[in-house]
Amino acid sequence: MCQMASNLHTPLLRTMLGIDTISPTNPNENETMHVVVSKYKEDTCWTESLRFPVFIYTKEDPSSRFNVPVNKGHEASAYFKYIIDHYDELPQNVAFIHGHESDWHHVESMLRLNAIEMPPNGYMNLNDGDNKTLIHYDERNDVIMNDYIDALLNPNAPKNTSKYDMQHWYKKCIYPRLGSLSQYELNYLDNWCAQFIVSRDRIRQHPKSFYETQYWFLLTTDIDNHYSARYYEWTWGLIFRFEDVRKTVLFG
Repeated sequence: MCQMASNLHTPLLRTMLGIDTISPTNPNENETMHVVVSKYKEDTCWTESLRFPVFIYTKEDPSSRFNVPVNKGHEASAYFKYIIDHYDELPQNVAFIHGHESDWHHVESMLRLNAIEMPPNGYMNLNDGDNKTLIHYDERNDVIMNDYIDALLNPNAPKNTSKYDMQHWYKKCIYPRLGSLSQYELNYLDNWCAQFIVSRDRIRQHPKSFYETQYWFLLTTDIDNHYSARYYEWTWGLIFRFEDVRKTVLFG
């Protein structure tokens, strides 16, 4: 699975996955924010009214400058692709959002970004309500678990959507960087539905290779799209705020 990420150094494979196929935009590091939009078939004309530079990452559209070559991983693959493309030239903050202006999880227009105050701690959930993380720690196995995925799974579920697959993904893709979930107070995490603002410093807590590993997983896994994308939907807060919720930091 994620161990294959080392093959990303192969030029042909990097081209096939859409890595290194665009020229960096060389943004000024003093820019306040970029807005990254994950698009498949949504009408994104509304983003023209945003006052920040907008980067629309489109799935399966070779004519798009910011193209994700296959429609896999929902918004997560687009987010990772932006980070890989711009890792060395990030603005102060990045807003990662969906292609729709409003939806059930953010009723107000996302044009509210025009008046938003940047998060002082470098991270802000952009969805409505107090949406707590859905990830849990299983003390018996030290693996990622999820109550929601239990409800989704049934005898007719697509292949490769078991808890085992989710645990295997965490062990192979996330554990080498973040380690055991037991060291974090997961109840302090919010964010699902995957829309947020994150600072350059928080993104760069992890090396570029970490994001390439996640992108590789999403574009090559045979786990159903509906599930593989949710692995990240449930863990964005942990990826960017892991130091904040470390138990030794919170409780001494």
